[in-house]
Amino acid sequence: MKKTLLILAAIVFGLTACEKSTYVDGTYKVSYDAPHYGYTAFVEFTVTKDVVSNVDFDYMNDTVDLRKSEDEPYAARMFPVAGTSPDIYIPVLEQQLEEAVIVPDFVEIDGVTGATGSAAAANYLFGVGLEAALSGEPSEQEVPEPAE
Repeated sequence: MKKTLLILAAIVFGLTACEKSTYVDGTYKVSYDAPHYGYTAFVEFTVTKDVVSNVDFDYMNDTVDLRKSEDEPYAARMFPVAGTSPDIYIPVLEQQLEEAVIVPDFVEIDGVTGATGSAAAANYLFGVGLEAALSGEPSEQEVPEPAE
């Protein structure tokens, strides 16, 4: 009888522990504190019960009125050289971040050929955002770009 009660208690404890979220539900935004080549990278996402949604990764120009993914002249210059452009690779990176493994730990995304720097920025900023999501604070922050 004691054995049965211990087993039942272990099962109930295990199920309860499985339902506990790792991250605090909320929306988190992280951006670099300075532009790089005229654009500042940022990521914004929502966490609900350890599931990521609504990922918005992009770059804003210095005047905060144009996203890199919408800069057609930039895309026209980049595509012939890299075989990709922000209007192509940014949605792919966003999708990869949304599908990334975050529990028990964040597994960095692979990225996109021709957009290695952007994949590194997405991984770094998303990771910083997840760190904030562990406690729920701060929900919005600026960080220095890591040294290469």
